[in-house]
Amino acid sequence: MDKKNLDNKLDGWIKELPQEDRKSLLECLSGLKSIYPFNEYEYRLMYLLDRQIITFQEYEILRSSYLI
Repeated sequence: MDKKNLDNKLDGWIKELPQEDRKSLLECLSGLKSIYPFNEYEYRLMYLLDRQIITFQEYEILRSSYLI
């Protein structure tokens, strides 16, 4: 999996969020400061986990796919 595929996968999950949550996430991302190891990807993934759009198992699968 490359960065483009990762972005597409995250965007698909973000579309599953209720409209208000999606709006909130996008607003937060627009002003987000990234510094290692905290970045936009980590923020999106944690937001999706918190909103129960993805499970930790799905996160692990995504992470493994990206590392290959």
